[in-house]
Formats: sequence, structure tokens, C-alpha cells
Amino acid sequence: RERGVAIMVLKAVFLDLDDTLVATSVHDMRAFAATTALAAKRSAGVDQGTLLADFKAAFTRVPWDPEYKVEVTSWRGGLWARALEKQGVAAAASLGDELQAWGRRSRHARLHPARLNSLASTPRIRAPLARRLSGLGF
Repeated sequence: RERGVAIMVLKAVFLDLDDTLVATSVHDMRAFAATTALAAKRSAGVDQGTLLADFKAAFTRVPWDPEYKVEVTSWRGGLWARALEKQGVAAAASLGDELQAWGRRSRHARLHPARLNSLASTPRIRAPLARRLSGLGF
């Protein structure tokens, strides 16, 4: 304590980038499904499977602006827009931005800290987490 104020010490930061502790790929799939469903709702005739395949192909090639002039969210809205343009969707640019925002919100809602905390309390997650912490000396 310092002058009556509790000091918190950061002991660990977890970046689970490989699907080992939290199955983020499942949340990604659900977010993609919600995003392509919104596209089909906003523009009749959109082939959701093709839209997702075209977006993923573009995303895999260049996930962000290589010149760092366009913010990531706007860049990815553009990827959705180009995938929509391939299907002849009118107003693809504005719908692309809407899809990016919707997908991001959908994914983040599924990965909300409260959900992650509840996942960490499940036996399927708790045991691997404990093993990793133990291996790190915690």
C-alpha cells in the first residue's frame, strides 16, 4: 500500500493466439456466419459461401494496408466491399463497412471478458491453464 492506495502488480499477460485456451476459431466462424447472413439480408441474391471465400482469400493475401495509410477496420471493410462487388452488389462500399463493423462486434461479443472468465472456470480450460501457469512458475 502506498498512502492508503492498494498497488496491484501485474503478474501475467495471456495472449492466446493459437486456439489453445479459448477456441477463438469457433467464435470467428459464428461471427462470419452472422456477417454473411447480414449481407444476404441487406442485398438479395448474395451467395454467402462465395462472399466469405472471397473475403477470406483477400484477407489472407493482405489483411491490412501494407503502406499503413488505411486504418485496419476501414481496410477490412474494403475487403468485404470488394467481395461484394464480385457479386454485383450495389453500394458495396457502405455495406462492406457495415459488415466489418457487424462482424467485429459479433466476434467481440462472443469473446467478452465475462465469457472468457466463465470459460477459464470450466475444467476443459482450467486444467491446461493451470499446467501452463505451473510451467511458468506461477
